[in-house]
Amino acid sequence: MVVILICMDSNLEIHFDYLSFTFPLGKDYINKANQVMYELCQLFNFDFENELHHQDYTFNNYNQEFIMGVNVRFRYGGEATKMKVVEVDAKGNEKEVVYYSAQLELKGSGCREIEAHGFNDYIALFRYILLDLKGRATRCDIAIDDKSGDTLTQSYFLKKIRALEFTSIWKGKGATPRFEISEGTTVYLGSDSSDRILCVYDKKAERIVRHENFEGDYWIRFEMRFFKQKAAELSYFILDNELDEIGAYACELLRGMIDLKKPSKKDTNKSRWESDATWLLFLNNVQKTKFSVSPKRFSNVERKMSWRDYSMTRMNLIFDLADAYCRDEHGNDWMDPTIARAVHEMEMMIHYFEERPLDANDLALINQYRFNHTMTLLSLDDVYKKMDEMKKRVQFLTDKFTFPF
Repeated sequence: MVVILICMDSNLEIHFDYLSFTFPLGKDYINKANQVMYELCQLFNFDFENELHHQDYTFNNYNQEFIMGVNVRFRYGGEATKMKVVEVDAKGNEKEVVYYSAQLELKGSGCREIEAHGFNDYIALFRYILLDLKGRATRCDIAIDDKSGDTLTQSYFLKKIRALEFTSIWKGKGATPRFEISEGTTVYLGSDSSDRILCVYDKKAERIVRHENFEGDYWIRFEMRFFKQKAAELSYFILDNELDEIGAYACELLRGMIDLKKPSKKDTNKSRWESDATWLLFLNNVQKTKFSVSPKRFSNVERKMSWRDYSMTRMNLIFDLADAYCRDEHGNDWMDPTIARAVHEMEMMIHYFEERPLDANDLALINQYRFNHTMTLLSLDDVYKKMDEMKKRVQFLTDKFTFPF
């Protein structure tokens, strides 16, 4: 089991919340892409045969996209994504060549997912991408999570920001704080054109709005986002220091972005104001904080249902209001669109099962839920029988609740 590494002198946690890398694939780019996906699945503890899925859509000008697990994205190919690489021949001569590239993207959910699978060696990932594949980081987010508020509360931070009692690295548009009130109060510093952005927000409120579990009373996140060259610089520091000094470095990065100040009536130049004492105490705690990863865990049915409810409710509302289920793809007119939607979802499950039957991990997940709710456990034969029953249920509901003309 992965242990969360937190210094006893600090109530904070530091971890990655977004990682994006690009790297060249060489001449035989399709085989190289398949090899890299296999090796990444091995690194992240994914089943290459069953947890790697091709997607019909693509992003960022790539023409192929795969998902590892649920949240890890791998893209490759596309003329607009080619990379220039300097190679040295046998005689020591350098030449510039152009290859198709690939992108590995792990948003916060992707980082948490691989950690939940037992992955905890980010240095191995950086070494593999930067050294073995000769790639580079294009985005790297470091999150400082405060789950106590013992030193610096959100209300105190917001008060200082709204009073403009701070200095920052940003000039012009990026220097003006932007406030967003949706999932709690969020403060942004930096603009879309910046190579760095600071985002400070109420993570607990976000969890509540999204119906995600959080048992604590407080959770504020200081999220430092680094892009392009700044992300590359940060990635090489991480590789060189192996995260041993991440607390001190995160402290330096955060204070380099923003410094809360104690106002002075005698001097209008904020850069000469003293740093706020509460802020300095918070930074001291950041400096003592070690890198952390989430404990290994297995996804369960309740969490998947919670995610389904959050992600699908808006879409289902739109479909229902549009009466999208009143007439189905088979030409049937339904008396009740609610039943029509249920039948459509069952048909999709049957079709999916026929193409991708459930594996041992899926069955274990199902039986864990059934065991917790004192239900009989299922065998693989039971699953096939239930799918046959679902087909009969679809036919029964279709005959009963569609118009005969």
